[in-house]
Amino acid sequence: MKKNGFLYKTGILWMCLFGFTAVYAQIEQMEYFVDNDPGWGNATQLSISPADAIDTDVTLDFSDLTAGLHFLGIRAKTPDGWGITRVKDFYYLNVAADRQITDIEYFIDADPGGGNGIAVSITPDTLIQGVFDISLPNVPAGFHNFCIRARTENGDWGILRINKFFYLKTSASNQITNIEYFVDNDPGQGNGNAVSISPDTLIQGTYDISFPDLSTGFHNFAIRAKTLNGDWGMPRFNKFFYLKTSASNKITNVEYFLDEDPGAGSGTAIPVTPDTLIDANISVDFSALESGLHCFGIRSKTENGDWGPLRTNRFFLYRSSGTDLISGVEYYIDEDPGAGFATAIPVATADSVEAAIDIDVSLLEPGYHTLGIRSQIDGGNWGPTTTQLFYKDDTYTSLIDVKSEDEMILIVYPNPATDYINVKALNVNGNATLEICDNAGKILLTEKYILSNTMLEKLNLSSFQSGNYIIRLQTEKHVKTINVLKK
Repeated sequence: MKKNGFLYKTGILWMCLFGFTAVYAQIEQMEYFVDNDPGWGNATQLSISPADAIDTDVTLDFSDLTAGLHFLGIRAKTPDGWGITRVKDFYYLNVAADRQITDIEYFIDADPGGGNGIAVSITPDTLIQGVFDISLPNVPAGFHNFCIRARTENGDWGILRINKFFYLKTSASNQITNIEYFVDNDPGQGNGNAVSISPDTLIQGTYDISFPDLSTGFHNFAIRAKTLNGDWGMPRFNKFFYLKTSASNKITNVEYFLDEDPGAGSGTAIPVTPDTLIDANISVDFSALESGLHCFGIRSKTENGDWGPLRTNRFFLYRSSGTDLISGVEYYIDEDPGAGFATAIPVATADSVEAAIDIDVSLLEPGYHTLGIRSQIDGGNWGPTTTQLFYKDDTYTSLIDVKSEDEMILIVYPNPATDYINVKALNVNGNATLEICDNAGKILLTEKYILSNTMLEKLNLSSFQSGNYIIRLQTEKHVKTINVLKK
């Protein structure tokens, strides 16, 4: 039998068929579709001669495809009916250059650097147009970026072309007949956004899922499947950060970090195609974080080399699990209105919940506050309340988590800075040393203070070169550091 797969050819796809074999009856009909399954008998028919086994090369016309990720579905019919649909992911490429294109490579999510991606076999030309097989052997279910680039004969790599996709892999003992998804709010089984699939016990492939109306921030993507017997399975959740940002110059780099700012240029890179408008779904790994208040920081750099302001989202990571199903989660700030009367967090009923909760503190007064959060068991009983103390400053837009009201607090703003920074500290007493260090730890500036509870200093940075710096405040009992970008 011939090997499953694709052969590269300009403008069309030559496919070695998967090798269909009928056990009890001849194969009398075959058909295929691209991306959207029109239903059994309604796809594009293949010309075959009835036989017990079909193993032949066929030419499929893909000349009208747009460049990007796609999937091919193909199936066979015997007198007993249609068999399962076999699906294969592929990428349709259409790229041109002034010079001959000599190399093309792709990668998923993390950029290994030019020349280190997965190579695509091509014949050098100024126009590369065709279809090639892609390999996704170890990609986990969730949101991903498919990134592809070309190199010309002078050795220059071109810009990345990026396709956002959702990789789905789910199986069941009965045939899966329906798949649907929703974001944040569960509309009820059968009322989500339908995903086009071919019924099978295993559904696996890439899907183009976009969110044109979402606000920038954390969201919960949920997907579930329905089997032939009519039962809907539990939803599977993927937390992601939706980013939509624009600039007058092209944005060339985007990066994020969790909690500790490593400095501009040292965060976790997000592959982007340079543009004045960036629209991205960012899967964030929370597995190393403990439940509690955290900071998600994200920033972008334009083609002139300038990093823009740091955008931060303070979120509360909440986890709850048990033997019973969890049907609801709610939170309050400061005053507990009673179980069932706090602000609801939409969740789908499941035996475990992990939620990144954006907290609206815009109307809170500066000072210390308490966040309370709890979950409801499907039977109606509410579990214990988890609490988190935090501080909101009158000169700082984000939140600072604290363990007690006597813990030292360090605040530095603006960040990024130009000519100066303000350094503010609370709960500091006695001798204190303020230092500005470079990334290598070399001390560039030292100031000594004797403090009584508070500190507010304005430091001149006009003589400092552009780059990342560490602000460190040390007392006899505590040390706090914050990274600052000098533009």
